[in-house]
Amino acid sequence: SRELVHQLGFWKIFAVVIVLTITTELTSIFPILGLFIIFLMPFIMMTYIAVYENAISNPSTTTNEV
Repeated sequence: SRELVHQLGFWKIFAVVIVLTITTELTSIFPILGLFIIFLMPFIMMTYIAVYENAISNPSTTTNEV
Protein backbone atom coordinates (compact mmCIF):
# COMPACT_ATOMS: atom_id res chain seq x y z
CA SER A 1 0.00 0.00 0.00
CA ARG A 2 2.85 2.39 0.80
CA GLU A 3 4.47 1.66 -2.55
CA LEU A 4 1.20 2.25 -4.41
CA VAL A 5 0.71 5.62 -2.73
CA HIS A 6 4.34 6.50 -3.45
CA GLN A 7 3.89 5.70 -7.16
CA LEU A 8 0.83 7.89 -7.59
CA GLY A 9 2.01 10.64 -5.30
CA PHE A 10 1.08 11.22 -1.69
CA TRP A 11 -0.46 14.64 -2.23
CA LYS A 12 -2.70 13.43 -5.06
CA ILE A 13 -4.04 10.59 -2.92
CA PHE A 14 -4.36 12.91 0.08
CA ALA A 15 -6.34 15.46 -1.95
CA VAL A 16 -8.74 12.83 -3.31
CA VAL A 17 -9.41 11.38 0.14
CA ILE A 18 -9.85 14.80 1.76
CA VAL A 19 -12.20 16.07 -0.96
CA LEU A 20 -14.34 12.93 -0.77
CA THR A 21 -14.45 13.05 3.02
CA ILE A 22 -15.35 16.73 3.19
CA THR A 23 -18.01 16.32 0.51
CA THR A 24 -19.56 13.39 2.33
CA GLU A 25 -19.52 15.21 5.67
CA LEU A 26 -21.01 18.42 4.25
CA THR A 27 -23.85 16.53 2.62
CA SER A 28 -24.61 14.76 5.90
CA ILE A 29 -25.40 18.13 7.51
CA PHE A 30 -28.57 18.53 5.47
CA PRO A 31 -31.05 15.64 5.67
CA ILE A 32 -32.19 15.96 2.06
CA LEU A 33 -28.61 15.80 0.78
CA GLY A 34 -28.02 12.88 3.13
CA LEU A 35 -30.51 10.89 1.08
CA PHE A 36 -28.65 11.89 -2.07
CA ILE A 37 -25.37 10.57 -0.67
CA ILE A 38 -26.90 7.09 -0.39
CA PHE A 39 -26.99 6.93 -4.18
CA LEU A 40 -23.49 8.38 -4.51
CA MET A 41 -21.87 6.03 -2.00
CA PRO A 42 -21.06 3.27 -4.54
CA PHE A 43 -19.28 5.82 -6.74
CA ILE A 44 -17.38 7.23 -3.77
CA MET A 45 -16.26 3.76 -2.70
CA MET A 46 -15.20 2.88 -6.25
CA THR A 47 -12.98 5.98 -6.33
CA TYR A 48 -10.68 4.41 -3.74
CA ILE A 49 -10.57 1.18 -5.73
CA ALA A 50 -9.88 3.08 -8.96
CA VAL A 51 -6.89 4.81 -7.35
CA TYR A 52 -5.35 1.46 -6.44
CA GLU A 53 -6.20 -0.03 -9.84
CA ASN A 54 -4.47 2.93 -11.48
CA ALA A 55 -1.38 2.38 -9.35
CA ILE A 56 -1.28 -1.34 -10.05
CA SER A 57 -1.67 -0.94 -13.81
CA ASN A 58 0.90 1.85 -13.92
CA PRO A 59 3.63 0.75 -16.38
CA SER A 60 6.35 2.21 -14.16
CA THR A 61 5.74 -0.47 -11.55
CA THR A 62 8.39 -3.10 -11.25
CA THR A 63 7.71 -6.75 -10.59
CA ASN A 64 10.09 -9.11 -8.92
CA GLU A 65 10.29 -12.09 -11.22
CA VAL A 66 12.34 -15.04 -10.12
